[in-house]
Amino acid sequence: MRRFLFSINELVEKAANSATEKGYLAAYEILWAKHMGNPFTKLGQFKKGKKLLEEMIMKYPDNIDLRFIRWSVQTHAPSFLSYGKDRLRDKDFLVKNLHKLPNPKGRDVIYTYLKEANGYLKGEHVFSQAELNELSK
Repeated sequence: MRRFLFSINELVEKAANSATEKGYLAAYEILWAKHMGNPFTKLGQFKKGKKLLEEMIMKYPDNIDLRFIRWSVQTHAPSFLSYGKDRLRDKDFLVKNLHKLPNPKGRDVIYTYLKEANGYLKGEHVFSQAELNELSK
């Protein structure tokens, strides 16, 4: 079974061509870490996904999907991983740029997710009504 899962992983890695696809692959890699037994293996898997995501954002800093993926991952990452320093910067970027996403359905999905995230966000991470209004454009 383990070999089968790694074969699927290799297939997914080869199929990811665009920056956005690679961003979602990075999120998959990060989430996959939750399902590993050994803590060192978990950490290694998390770091692998984090590295890929950060590389994609360095290469494509204005990619809205990548910034949303990182915001989401950092919002849900356990604090002991110290992977949350870009949340406010990504939040601000999304508020100012979500309207530029060419796919209206994608914009709606991200907007709905961010709006509903307010239920568990705290402090400066909460989207204000003005920010939600800007995001909804």
